[in-house]
Formats: sequence, C-alpha cells, structure tokens
Amino acid sequence: MDMNNPTLKSCMQHYPALHPDSTDPAVQQAAISLRAVLVRHCLADHAALKNLYSDMYFIHR
Repeated sequence: MDMNNPTLKSCMQHYPALHPDSTDPAVQQAAISLRAVLVRHCLADHAALKNLYSDMYFIHR
C-alpha cells in the first residue's frame, strides 16, 4: 500500500487510531482491525465516487 497516497492519508486522518483503555491484547487487536475496516471502506467509497464522477463527465460530455 502506498503510504504517500493522499486519499489513504485523508482516510487515516478521518479514522484515527483507537486507543482502548484495556490492556487485553484481543481488545487492542480488535481496535486495530476496526480501524483497518473503516479505512478500507473510506478508500472504497472514494474510488466509487471517483468512478461515478468519471461516468457522469463521460455521459454529459
């Protein structure tokens, strides 16, 4: 994954790391996994919107 990707950076800022109060490794892993899911959804939403705008531009051209 390209960590210099501006979309990825934006999504990671939108969903900052979760810091659970628990010291349980399972809870900490769940927090990391949840953030990863949210960031992936953010990237997918951005890609879908980009495709939609491209399609709309092509249709109205």
